[in-house]
Amino acid sequence: MAYSSTDLDSIDQAILDFGLGKRKGRVTIGNHTVEFANCTLADLQNVRAIVAASVSTTFSPRTVARNGGRG
Repeated sequence: MAYSSTDLDSIDQAILDFGLGKRKGRVTIGNHTVEFANCTLADLQNVRAIVAASVSTTFSPRTVARNGGRG
C-alpha cells in the first residue's frame, strides 16, 4: 500500500497526542480508521517508520537541467 504525506501527518499527530498523555487516539490512513487505547510509543514509532519509508520512496522529485545542463 502506498502511503501519503497526509498519512504520515496523522501518525505524527497520534505520537504527539500520546506524548501529551492521551492514551486513547485515532489514526486514519486512506479509508481505514484505527482507534487505539493500549499501545506503546514504540508501537506508534514502528508504524511511523513503515509509513515514512513508503512516503520517501514514492516521492522522487525530478531535477531538470536548463539548456541541457551544458554551458
